[in-house]
Amino acid sequence: MNIVYEDAHTVLIHGDALDAMNDLHDQGIVVSAVVTDPPYSSGGSMRSDRMQNVVNKYQSSTAKRSLPTFEGDHRDQRGYLAWSHLWMSLARHVTEPGGSMFSFIDWRQLPVLSDAVQSAGWTWQGVGVWDKGHGRPNKGRFSAGHELIVHGINGRRIRHELYAPAVFRQGTPRNKEHLSQKPVEVMEWIMRLVPAGCYILDPFAGSGTTLVAARKAKRLAIGVEADEQHLETIIRRCQAISADA
Repeated sequence: MNIVYEDAHTVLIHGDALDAMNDLHDQGIVVSAVVTDPPYSSGGSMRSDRMQNVVNKYQSSTAKRSLPTFEGDHRDQRGYLAWSHLWMSLARHVTEPGGSMFSFIDWRQLPVLSDAVQSAGWTWQGVGVWDKGHGRPNKGRFSAGHELIVHGINGRRIRHELYAPAVFRQGTPRNKEHLSQKPVEVMEWIMRLVPAGCYILDPFAGSGTTLVAARKAKRLAIGVEADEQHLETIIRRCQAISADA
């Protein structure tokens, strides 16, 4: 594994998520939960739309600065199902019995991802809703103001005294450093369902929000990121958070 950063609370691996999870499994490393935000492959209804650069697909034309791109957002639904089944299977193999997986998705790919959760061997537990507090109006439809988190368990559920509301309202980050960056508060909300002191895996670390939230919530974390351009951002954000605070 190509470990590019490590301290007492966080490990960051540069590489493909599938390769990294295979390496973790081969080394006998086990985590208590997977908390991640993979590419959605949901932008555009035609293949030509999906194949566009993600900056063109997702960033507003009125944005003041262009954010870095990321890979893996071009699959059609069959490809997305196969790929999701594969990474979720590998993630389950490095998750302890009774451990959880939480994966973000939007409404367009929810049916595909919920199928992948179950085909990969996770026990389906339901969906959480991140309410962004605002939404783009859609004629004749609900406004586009939320994203979803699918939840699966590796085997039988262990009944920890942990609770979290099904809907959590939090605005989007004002100064994003990644196109799909989530608020730290949203990741902390999810971590209410992960026991303190446990290891969390994020195979699609992006800008490192899961790792930052884990440090703040007194959880340990392993992050994997394929795009080299985001590594410095992740390291800087982690170092800015004192895990002992």
